[in-house]
Amino acid sequence: MTAPPPTGQAPPRVLLVVAVGVLVVAVPATFVGGWLTGVSWDETYHVMRLTTFLEHGWYLLERDMLGGEPGPWEDQQYVYGPATTLLLHAWSVLWGVEGWGTVSASATLGEMAEALADRRTADGEAAHQRALARRVGNAQAQREI
Repeated sequence: MTAPPPTGQAPPRVLLVVAVGVLVVAVPATFVGGWLTGVSWDETYHVMRLTTFLEHGWYLLERDMLGGEPGPWEDQQYVYGPATTLLLHAWSVLWGVEGWGTVSASATLGEMAEALADRRTADGEAAHQRALARRVGNAQAQREI
């Protein structure tokens, strides 16, 4: 069965006005809302879960732990996995916003730029110290750096 050929009629003008109105409101609201709120409800819990995962190896909230293991009341230790959160954490570590063993609940673009600049400065300082140690020929200094 084939579709009937198009008739060449434009959609009703009311439909076009409503569609444009929805786009004019929805697109900016998406960006403004994301900028103002920053995170949704779940991200805070995943940050807490990642912190517990890095400390104990379980992707649970700290309140669900008892002596480094899931508490006997906890029945969701296999519900969530840390794969996606670890990828995002690795990205943050790559940009210098977080350390591998630490988790940040937020990072603005300014903080990311500052961390990257600090990283470049620290890398440059360490390279300078290694070059100086080589120049002086101090093997002990090279081992310490």
